[in-house]
Parts: sequence; structure tokens; C-alpha cells
Amino acid sequence: MTGENREEIGRTKYPQLRPLWSAVFMDVFGMTVLMPLALFLQTEWSRNPTEILLLMSTNAVFTFIFGPILGKLSDKYGRKPLLLISQFGTFSAFLIFAFAPNIQILYLSRAIDGIFGGNFPIAKAIVVDVAKPKDRSTQMTNIGVAHNVANLLGPAAGGFLLSFFGLLGPGLLGAFLSLGTIIITFLYLEESAPSKTGKKGVMPSMEGQMSHNLGGGPPEVNKDDLKIWKNKIAMILLFQWLLHTMAFMTFLSGFSLFAGRSVGLTVGFYGALMSISGIFQIIIRYTIFNPMLRKIGERRTAIIGLSLFVLSFSFVGLVTEIYQLVIFLLTFSFAASCTRGVLTSFLSRSVHPKTMGKVMGYSASLDSFAQIFGPMISSVALVNWDLSYYGVVSGSLSFVALLLMIPKFEFKYDFKKGPPVTH
Repeated sequence: MTGENREEIGRTKYPQLRPLWSAVFMDVFGMTVLMPLALFLQTEWSRNPTEILLLMSTNAVFTFIFGPILGKLSDKYGRKPLLLISQFGTFSAFLIFAFAPNIQILYLSRAIDGIFGGNFPIAKAIVVDVAKPKDRSTQMTNIGVAHNVANLLGPAAGGFLLSFFGLLGPGLLGAFLSLGTIIITFLYLEESAPSKTGKKGVMPSMEGQMSHNLGGGPPEVNKDDLKIWKNKIAMILLFQWLLHTMAFMTFLSGFSLFAGRSVGLTVGFYGALMSISGIFQIIIRYTIFNPMLRKIGERRTAIIGLSLFVLSFSFVGLVTEIYQLVIFLLTFSFAASCTRGVLTSFLSRSVHPKTMGKVMGYSASLDSFAQIFGPMISSVALVNWDLSYYGVVSGSLSFVALLLMIPKFEFKYDFKKGPPVTH
């Protein structure tokens, strides 16, 4: 390894983000223990798919409303305090969940978690504050790694705890892990918001633009640059994210119920199967994704991921055996590894640093929008359609998202040396 390569690796490690990964891991683990919940409510509480999937939408309704607000407040008052507030809300929601005597209290717990659902938009904004543009896909994908590591244990633990302890088990475990995120964030996470660090909105990603200016000073800020709705590229990327996350959540929200009907999975076995998927994602992340990203670039990597989503969603309705379900999950995991982090990185490079928390809040709101309506679409499919049509809506949405990768965008805030970079 050359000295230049060693220097490059050193620049892209970003040790200040390590506490964030630990906090994200614990937070995601607390959520993944609930993955078998839909199947549990159907088999143990005799609830119908519509009622169950509406419960899953409740959290998203409130996150859709409050996500952008928390993201915007983090731009002004700092990432760390707003992240702590969000984490405390999640902790409270899990405690209520653990002792819920009926489904109405479950709805309440998910609503409270949604009100304080700013964890992920703020986490994404922190990554953008710290990482250079060329490193953001990798660092954003580290959020996916936190998901993957949590998926190793979360679903299996959730299936086990629900099977033996009911709601109390995963509820208390989620509360304990949420408390861990609060402690880690408070003690170790560094503030990164430009408004608090004194960088005046000029992040490492702007270094190239500063050197590109003839005067050598900071780039002038046009007021229109701070209006996301006037940014054509950002609006297209937000629409693409909406299509992708709608496809993702429409399928995933009802997947446990689909698997229970198509191959007869139990709560415990479903959790174990999702953990296997998590193991595969981690293997992919470190053996295939990084080398592929370096060799073929972000745009082609995202195209591969979106294409695999289209194919896997189109054929999942034909699954009738467990081994076929496993093949689907492996393909689905690989597609997710290639897509979600890269699309988030593209979005981050389309807006001015001063609006980073705001645009990440918008992307989180789109996630919430998908979590609101995705379960409703899944409910319609599971109640009224033959199982063979279950993946049709997700496949169609993914296809349109794939078409939006055809044009190559010029990212205004992706300066390195010379003119803007085209992707």
C-alpha cells in the first residue's frame, strides 16, 4: 500500500462518526425486534391484516409531520440536542409498548415514537456535515451496515421474545437499547451542525468549490440555493427516493404476513430468516459493495440495485417454498446494499450545506409517507388479491425509479477540482 493510499484511508475513516454508528445500531436493533410483530398479532391476538398494517402506519404518520421539523431545528440548534430529544421519545415509546394491554395502547406507543422520529434524518445530516462528497456513499451505507448488524440479532430476538414473553420482552429490550443510544450520544457524539461549529455552512465538501473561485474565498450563497423546491435536481432525486421507498415499504410492511401464508412461516422462524438476510448483507457490504462501488461508480451501482429490485419484486409472488424465499431475500438484500446509501449520497450533493438537515428531513418524511401508504397497499394486496400479485406494485414503482437514473445529473455542490461533477 502506497503512502498516498494510506493517507486516503486515514482521511475517510471519520472516527468522529463512530459514536453515531453505535447509536444507530442500538436504535435500529430496538426496531428490528418488532419485525415479527405483524405475524404475532395475527396468530396470537387474532387481528386482521388491515388492522395490523394500519398499526404500522401510525408511527409513520407522525414521523411524516415531525421529521422535517426536527431536521430543520437541528440546522439551527444543533444535531446533538435534537438527536437526544428524538432518542428519549423512542425510549418512552418502547416502555409504553412493553406494557400495552390492548391494540389501542400499541397505537399510542407507535404515535409517540413517530412524533420523535428524527433519529435518521439527523443521523444522515451528521454524515453529510462530516464526510467529503466522494466518501458519502460509503458513509451513508454505514447506516445500512448498522441496519445489517442489527438485523443479525434483532428479528431473531424479536421472534424469540414475542413467542415466550409477548410484548413485554421486545418492549423492555427496545427501551434498554434506546437508553444506550442516549448515553452514547450524550457522552461521545460531537456536534457537527455548521450553525454550531462556526463553519458558516462551508463543509469539507465545499473545499474544491472554494479553490475553484478566482478570489479563493467562500462561495457566495444565492437565496434560491436555499429553496429546495427551486432546485430541479433535488426535486427529481426526492421524487426518485419517494418511488423507491414506496416500493420498499409496500413490500416489506406485509412481508411477514405474506411469508406466513405462502410458505407457512412461524413467528420464531420468520425472525431467524430475517437474521440470515442480515448476515448476507454484511458479507455483501465488505466483499462486493465497496470494490464494485470503486470499480463501476455510484451511478451504475445504483442502477444494478434498482434493476434487481424490479426483478425480485416481479417474481416474489411465485414463491411457494422456503428455499425460494431465501433466494429472494438474498437478492433483496444485495439490491438494498447497492441502492439506498448511494441515492442518499446523490441527494446530499444536490443541495447547499445550510439546507442539509432540511432536505434529509424531507427524505425522512418521504420514508414516512411510504410507511403510511405502503402498509395500506399491502393490506389491499393481502386481503383482495391472489398472492402471486403481491409484488406487482413494488416492482412497478421500482421500474419508474430505475428510469430516473437515465439522465446524468450535474451536482452543483460536488466540487473537487474544477467544474461540477456529473453522475
